[in-house]
Amino acid sequence: MNTLSQLFFENSLIYQDKPLFNFKKGKEWHNISWNKASNLVQDLSIGLKDIGVKKNDKISIIAENSYKWCVIDLAIISLGAITVPGYTTSNEEEIFYLLSHSESSIVFVSSKLLSTIENILPKLDKIKYIICIDEVKRSKLRKGFHTFDNLIDAGSKKSNKSNFKKNTLDKIKEDDVVSIIYTSGTSSKPKGVMLTHKSIISNILGANELVKDINVKDHKFLSIIPLSHAYEHTAGFFLPILIGAEIYFNENRDQIVNDLLTVKPTLMTAVPRLYEVLHKKINNQLSGQSDFTQKLFAKTIELGTKKFKNIDLNFLEVFQDFLLDKLVRKKIQKKFGGNLKAFISGGAALNEQVGLFFQSLGINILQGYGQTECSPLISCNPINNIKINSVGPVIKGIEVKLSKENEILVRGNSLMRGYWKDKKNTNN
Repeated sequence: MNTLSQLFFENSLIYQDKPLFNFKKGKEWHNISWNKASNLVQDLSIGLKDIGVKKNDKISIIAENSYKWCVIDLAIISLGAITVPGYTTSNEEEIFYLLSHSESSIVFVSSKLLSTIENILPKLDKIKYIICIDEVKRSKLRKGFHTFDNLIDAGSKKSNKSNFKKNTLDKIKEDDVVSIIYTSGTSSKPKGVMLTHKSIISNILGANELVKDINVKDHKFLSIIPLSHAYEHTAGFFLPILIGAEIYFNENRDQIVNDLLTVKPTLMTAVPRLYEVLHKKINNQLSGQSDFTQKLFAKTIELGTKKFKNIDLNFLEVFQDFLLDKLVRKKIQKKFGGNLKAFISGGAALNEQVGLFFQSLGINILQGYGQTECSPLISCNPINNIKINSVGPVIKGIEVKLSKENEILVRGNSLMRGYWKDKKNTNN
């Protein structure tokens, strides 16, 4: 297993009819199996190759999370091309910079952002094709316009599928760049981080050492962070691919609580802001309950916090805690689906009080630390030794030390190839 493409297709042969991607149509969940996903990836790869995509071409995806996003990403890298993810929240200027600086020749876009691309297209001389992920009846574009389904149909009709592995997959090397993910650019222009098959595989293998400690046979991930973020791209997409897990796509942030109930995830990656929102929502609901219920809840937090901090409980507190486990914690855990083994928190520091709140209710939050330049995970709390005010030990395959200036220095296979078209910052 040297490339992400190999990983996906090899696991597709293992898991076959097992569901991989899950999405909503109306209020009902539907799924796509590993076999179906494998066929879609091959068909789209052939469709893309047919319109001239070749190795190292840069292809951007600017769309909401969906199974199509994942299929597109896998199809791109299966041709040895490079995915350039963009954010749907970006404005025209930011999207123009992403597409022009990356030298993208193709952009996959959702129908919501199609007009934005149409507006800036006259200034983008390298763009050859616009591919809309959704079915649309019309576009201002007369040439170079396709839809996701058009390319899938075109690829499915080709007779050279049997040569797909030989002609494409076998030509991809572990050191080939798989994606250029742009940093936020808060202090300067965004920098394009070049990640390779090797760097991401090294990172998910390190992350899997943490997952192994969570004793679950079939994991379910609920995906809410944009796949354009390195955090979700690795931990919420390729890590589930590695371990044969199911991925469910949340389409509406307001429906997260309902999705938790119906999906019953075992793991979920998110940023601290989500936990703050959930913390506030639980407390707001509690304020409408009886005084007795509020006192029970407060006692649960008090005793749960003591246990988490390894403070001995007296005999009465042990008995109270046992009852509160049944009366309060189990009910709260059911609101999160009942099967959740851990939330994974990254992207910013977790508020200690929010962390203690959830830990006292028996809901684990594994706080970690990473950088896009490291694919991105560097460290994370293991489930058997959670420390809220810490980002945990370094994952397997990574070495860390402090410089004389107290800068964090990282070494390992997870590191990026460098910054795209930026030797100065790469060498620094």
